[in-house]
Amino acid sequence: MYLDHDEKQTKKNAKAFLLNAQRIRSIVESQSFVRSPIMSHSPVSHNNINPEAVAKMAIKTAEAKEEWEAINEAVNRMNEERGLLIAKVYLDKNKISDTDLYLNMGLSSSGFYSRLDKALVEFAFCYQGGVLVAWVD
Repeated sequence: MYLDHDEKQTKKNAKAFLLNAQRIRSIVESQSFVRSPIMSHSPVSHNNINPEAVAKMAIKTAEAKEEWEAINEAVNRMNEERGLLIAKVYLDKNKISDTDLYLNMGLSSSGFYSRLDKALVEFAFCYQGGVLVAWVD
């Protein structure tokens, strides 16, 4: 069996996916606005919002929570240094610039981006069984 991947496309896939991570985090953190009574299992809003909108919001929040957990699980499976790099660049709530990151890490720009490329590929393999990996036919 020959298993090979397109590294360039795999990095693109991982980066494109991770660029949405802050949106996913925002949805997860906003879940306190959607509450469901224990008895009826129907989403309810105390702000006179359309019940259908509240139900959609509850579903999106649950999906985002699952996605956020999968992202964190993938980062935890990674090499510690590369996982930390992915977290700092894409997942941290208080994001700092790449320049500040590589200066704080004592790396050159090229060294930083080389490590980030490797981290993106590793993330692609670790995230949900490799769904972000671009396989070569």
